[in-house]
Amino acid sequence: MTKKITWSIGIDYCFYIFWIPLMVGKGLGFTGRDSIFQIITFAALPFAALKLALSKWTRKELLVCIILNLIGVAVWIFSGDTSILLTTITVTACKDMDIYNIFKLSFWIRGIIFVVMTSLAIARKIDIQYRVRYFNGEIDVRYALGYDQPNAAHYTLFVVVVLALIAYHNRMKLYHYAALLAYNLFIFKYTDSRTGVSLTALVLILVYILDRWHVLTLRRLIERLGKYSYILATVGSFAICFLLATVPLLQSFETLSSRFATGTDVIRNNSLSLFGKPGIVTDFGYIAILYGNGIIVFALFITGMTLLFKMCQKYNMYVESAVMTVYAIYTLSEAYTGSVLMNLCLMFLACIIYPKSRKKLLSTHIKDQKRFRKKPNKKRYMRKIKIR
Repeated sequence: MTKKITWSIGIDYCFYIFWIPLMVGKGLGFTGRDSIFQIITFAALPFAALKLALSKWTRKELLVCIILNLIGVAVWIFSGDTSILLTTITVTACKDMDIYNIFKLSFWIRGIIFVVMTSLAIARKIDIQYRVRYFNGEIDVRYALGYDQPNAAHYTLFVVVVLALIAYHNRMKLYHYAALLAYNLFIFKYTDSRTGVSLTALVLILVYILDRWHVLTLRRLIERLGKYSYILATVGSFAICFLLATVPLLQSFETLSSRFATGTDVIRNNSLSLFGKPGIVTDFGYIAILYGNGIIVFALFITGMTLLFKMCQKYNMYVESAVMTVYAIYTLSEAYTGSVLMNLCLMFLACIIYPKSRKKLLSTHIKDQKRFRKKPNKKRYMRKIKIR
């Protein structure tokens, strides 16, 4: 038994050696276009391959793993986008691991790096990277705080907050939520990202109400609407693009039209393909995934997120449901959500593919609730864990 445990831990270390450099690189603001991040990725990939090679597989699990990674390779070849391949490798490589432990580690890496980078930028120790835009006839100065864009900086804060909520919401007190809200507003002073500040505040308030006040009506609303949120948001994406192209009144709203007009241009000037195509540039997340990564990836993304909502509803994981609902809204205006490096909720897909990962996730979920003030119906949870 001891040898089996030691062997399992050793295999898990292979994943962490793969994952930690990617988290550090992404935390520092590197993108797939940067040569440094490309070097980090190629150096880390052998450890993911080793984790996959050393893991034990059933025929069904192995078949799913091969198909997903082949899709990732195909998208890379046809569109030049490596984020989908990194996502499929990550999801398949975290087989039989406790996803919550990965979230905890990722929070500390991304959180510390974000605070240090933004503090150094504000103190002018590194380039604060200001951006100038004209809004309502006035010059508006925004700061990227060491990241590629001001919106990317605030989205990174959103990711850090999400990691904190999922990993530590059982331990968090009112002052933790207040401190994160205050920090959110502080960063907004520099990024001027209204979407970022609004949705970061929304996810904090939602989780606090759900986790502390136990508002059953809100839980049921999220459970019922959440599982359809990605489908509704997709329909809404195309509806907005159509309305912007046909309704002159909407075109008069400068911020709305400039953000979503890029999605309209993509739809007009590009055809759909199975594995995406290069040169798709839009902040409209659903349009970017559909046209940039292809029909197959888009269908898998929507289906996977819908299945995750059903899993969360089944096991009373209301915090995770709330977070994914806000992600669905954020994807309307940002194209980062399709990458596991910016949307770690995609890791929960491993719990759908691998029964052992699901059991570990639910076991940790129960233990945390028992340890930190919550008293779930143990019989209900244990009965669900046994279902394959």
